[in-house]
Amino acid sequence: MNKSVFISYSSKDERYIKKMTQMLEKMGITYWIAPDMIPAGSNYAREIPSAIQNCDIFLLVLSKASQQSIWVEKEIDSAIYYRKTIVPFQIDDSPMTDMFRFYLNNVQTIYCANRPKDAIEELKQRLRTLLKLTAESIHNPGGKKDRGESSTSKEETTEGRDSENKDAPTEQESEIAIARRKRESFLRSSGIPTACGYCGGDLEKISRGVYRCRKCGRENYDYFQTVRNFLRKYGAKPAIIIERETGVPRHVIEQFVSDEYLEIPKLEPMRLSCVKCGASIRTGTLCENCKNARPQKPARSGGSWHSSRR
Repeated sequence: MNKSVFISYSSKDERYIKKMTQMLEKMGITYWIAPDMIPAGSNYAREIPSAIQNCDIFLLVLSKASQQSIWVEKEIDSAIYYRKTIVPFQIDDSPMTDMFRFYLNNVQTIYCANRPKDAIEELKQRLRTLLKLTAESIHNPGGKKDRGESSTSKEETTEGRDSENKDAPTEQESEIAIARRKRESFLRSSGIPTACGYCGGDLEKISRGVYRCRKCGRENYDYFQTVRNFLRKYGAKPAIIIERETGVPRHVIEQFVSDEYLEIPKLEPMRLSCVKCGASIRTGTLCENCKNARPQKPARSGGSWHSSRR
């Protein structure tokens, strides 16, 4: 049975975890937690990856102990692999290790140590919001009305079929709608940090994609700037390497290349294909001769990319 929340924690924090599971039960949120939910005769290595794959939210209980736990390290690695929504909840004031800062780059952490009541309320609200979005995307993926909201009669349905072509959106309207969806998709996946990943302090935007912490003065980056910094330092790399080294999801990297924010270097042998005519291209989805055609689903590639907008 799928569970809404997977709880990743250290057994040394078990006393605190009991309070958290009680909170989830009162909220009516299902959860998966080891070792309680590992069936008799099974083992951690078999059950944990499956539970992470089938959860909606990966709730990471951060502490000094959890950052030293090999199991927590394995679990967060699986969560990133399965592209799960990670909610870090830090229960003490221990600093993040370099490894966890890397894992949680651009992920907003809820800090509990000095504000337990506010932190719990913030956690509840974030879980409710994320689970609501997940439920809406599953049960109403196309934005269609539920049966109870529809008042269309048989006559109206027949009439609608007869006038289908008349009411169909024009090509220009379709392109505007596609562009709007792309912008909304980019905003959702841009990874804009809302708190400092080093100390939890407030951030101020100092340039495109760069946010400075008012408390510790360190810089934090959104997804694009994170990828850009990596490529500047290490040069062109395959998307799978960029994802592994930066923590930026591969579908976001592919969106950057689709939107022409990244391109394959000229000297690299790998090329993308124009989705309309098949011509070789280094960025985007269409060749120059097909730019005016209706946008289609972008091609996928394992090519090496670098920033095309300096």
